[in-house]
Amino acid sequence: MNDTVTLSDQAIVRVVDLLQLALLTGTDIIDNLRTLRLTVDGSSLVISEADNEAFHAAVQRLHERAEELAAEGMRNAEAN
Repeated sequence: MNDTVTLSDQAIVRVVDLLQLALLTGTDIIDNLRTLRLTVDGSSLVISEADNEAFHAAVQRLHERAEELAAEGMRNAEAN
């Protein structure tokens, strides 16, 4: 029996996303990679559906917070 599996393109892209997230947020890439949940699909490792939904929700929350901070910064700049 062959137990060898490979990362799917989707999983590789997520690793890149996690690296970019670590760079943007100043978090440790290792901590981000530990959150990745993969499932076996044939001979490939793919992102679990739950992990995919959670990741996109987290990115959306970060985006919304960034917009809030930008708007707050603009208001503060205008007040000064």
